Amino acid sequence: MRYALRVIYLLAGYKTHNIPKSTLYMTLRTLERLNYVQRKNGIFILTPKGRELAKRLNSRVIEAYEVVLKCRWSREILRSLDKGCKSFGILKRSLGISDKILSDRLKKLIKMNLIERKVIDSTYPPTVIYSINEEGKVVMRCLSEFLQEISNQP
Repeated sequence: MRYALRVIYLLAGYKTHNIPKSTLYMTLRTLERLNYVQRKNGIFILTPKGRELAKRLNSRVIEAYEVVLKCRWSREILRSLDKGCKSFGILKRSLGISDKILSDRLKKLIKMNLIERKVIDSTYPPTVIYSINEEGKVVMRCLSEFLQEISNQP
C-alpha cells in the first residue's frame, strides 16, 4: 500500500514519479477491493470515493504518507501528537523510545512540515512543545483510513 496515494493521484490526472509496473497492478487491485478505483472496459478509473481522496492530496502529502507508512516511530509520534501537544519528555515516556531516535524522527517530521516545534520562553528552562499541523492531520487521516480498511479486508 506504499504507492496507494501516488496511484490515486496519478489517476486523478496529476503527474507523479514513476511507479514500478509490478507494484502498480498490485496496488490497483487492492484499491479496487477498497472501492477507490473501478475497472471499466479494462481501464482503471477513480470512484467517487477515490476522487474525494484525490482532492485532499498534493505531492508533499503523498511523499510524507510514504515515509510515515515505512517508519513505525514516525507513525507513533504523529498518532500521539494527533491527540494533543506534547513536550519531548512526555513523548519519550509515552512511546518508550530512545532520545536519539525521537530526536531524529522529530527533526524529520518538522522538515517534512508535518509537525511544528514551539519554544515557550516564559518558563525556566524554556519548554519545547511539539504539535501536529494541518498537513500532518491530512497524512494521519489518509493513513488511518487505509490501515483500517486494509485490516477489515478478508
